[in-house]
Amino acid sequence: MAGDFIPHQDGAFLEWAKTLTTYVTAHLTNFNIQETALTPIEALLTAYQTAYTQAEDPNRGKVDVLAKNEARDALKAALRTK
Repeated sequence: MAGDFIPHQDGAFLEWAKTLTTYVTAHLTNFNIQETALTPIEALLTAYQTAYTQAEDPNRGKVDVLAKNEARDALKAALRTK
């Protein structure tokens, strides 16, 4: 999508999501966000990081890549709605 600020490459997306989550966590008051609102996002971030690591393994299978893509889609959707 033109003008999309979310990185397209998986590794860059992972780093961006970690940076964004860390920044928001440090500035919860400024964004008027309760800490409990980040719990699902942190869980999705962990799931994506795990799936990404497995998909980067040279011995990966199609299931590993599918799991990474699904975890990425779920994390991206959560980051856009919160």
